[in-house]
Amino acid sequence: MSLVLPKEVAESKIPETTNSQVELTKRPAGKFAVIRIAGQMDADVREKQQSLLEGWIEKQGYAATGESEVPVYDWPWTPGRLRRNEILIRIGSSKNEKDEAPKRFRRSGSRAWR
Repeated sequence: MSLVLPKEVAESKIPETTNSQVELTKRPAGKFAVIRIAGQMDADVREKQQSLLEGWIEKQGYAATGESEVPVYDWPWTPGRLRRNEILIRIGSSKNEKDEAPKRFRRSGSRAWR
């Protein structure tokens, strides 16, 4: 499990942990391709949505530079249909990049970007 802090908070003094099983690390900033999925996340959903995201990354001329990550935003007791899930993949610069954000596409019937 990890916790991501906003830059303003991270720059201030973060208390040291008193639990030896908790490790504080700093992750470098970066650019990520993200797909948002509403509902319950299981292995089949993750595989299908990750495949869509990887296809989008390739189509846009980007290259994945890291493994996928699945942030969890909701409490475990949140009903499945109300959950917000995402899959993130760190990407490098595109051959086609011109100091502008990549295009965003919406799947029909979904609020997810792809």
